[in-house]
Amino acid sequence: MQTTNPYKYLEQVSELFDSLNTREEINQVLDELEFLFDLIDPEFQDQVSDLISRLTKRLQELG
Repeated sequence: MQTTNPYKYLEQVSELFDSLNTREEINQVLDELEFLFDLIDPEFQDQVSDLISRLTKRLQELG
């Protein structure tokens, strides 16, 4: 799900959020979001933090 535009990637993750169901998928997206966090404008960092938090919770629910 990688793209060169970090904002487009955030949009993709938001759209596909409900389909991320395996530890591998979630970990990959978490890694990419953590990398993007410092690259994007501060005004969008809250959105990235929210996605990271929601994905981390989903990962914990998987056990």
